[in-house]
Amino acid sequence: MLLASVAFSLMAASVRACKGRIPFFEVAFFRSFVALVPVLVSLWLRRIPLRTSRPGLMLSRGLAGFASMALYFYGLTHLHLADSVMLGATAPIFVALLAPFALGEMMRAPVAVAISISVGGLFLLVGPSLEVGNLGGIAAAASGATASVAYIAIRKLSATEHPDVIVFGFTAIATVLSAVAMVPSFLVPEGVEWLLLVGAGIFAAVGQALITRAYAIEEAAVASALSYATVLFSWLIGVGIFDEPVSPRAILGGLVLVAVGTYLGFARGAASPPSRF
Repeated sequence: MLLASVAFSLMAASVRACKGRIPFFEVAFFRSFVALVPVLVSLWLRRIPLRTSRPGLMLSRGLAGFASMALYFYGLTHLHLADSVMLGATAPIFVALLAPFALGEMMRAPVAVAISISVGGLFLLVGPSLEVGNLGGIAAAASGATASVAYIAIRKLSATEHPDVIVFGFTAIATVLSAVAMVPSFLVPEGVEWLLLVGAGIFAAVGQALITRAYAIEEAAVASALSYATVLFSWLIGVGIFDEPVSPRAILGGLVLVAVGTYLGFARGAASPPSRF
């Protein structure tokens, strides 16, 4: 799982490095299209049929996942790397809020307290200086909310569908939607941009494969808790490569969010998949 966190941190860094010229929908297309290839190869080698008995739910998972990815990538291109990743990591909190309604799981008192604390963490991260209190910050936080919808759909789909088919459904839908959305603002990548765009897809595919392996050999709650290492690795990359300053207040707010998300992962007993990408 730690290696998966490294892979997703590198994916986020690749997207962040495209800031300024490549539109975020175009970044989303390359990330989705490149990652689609290994998924198809895996399905073909294992002779897994591409069909689903729940097309409506599969479509909902794909749409929610695409919305989350687009919002997350927008945040990555408008915020510091660590800020965007920390805001996107709020998905488990939203899952806990939605679970009583979508999954019939009643919210226990400690979980309600943890969610209340997370509000304080968000305030610390956004802060009076409003460093992430802009459209990019709103988008990054919204990516966590929409990811929670995708996670709930995955939980329901997992009862009847093969995991690789679920991954293919999301990746295929994201590829088609991002291809359409990028047309009006498409720019031909230049030089190192090709490496960054393809790299984002490769890192995402590697991260997804490692997560699948981690969930096969580790308890889900433990795996989900370890996935918060992505925040740490992203902070290190942001400071070391992008020379991004991080205030003590923002660090404290991020730690609060990570702690609450980790607690919710253990408290729920079976955590949601840690990555929507």
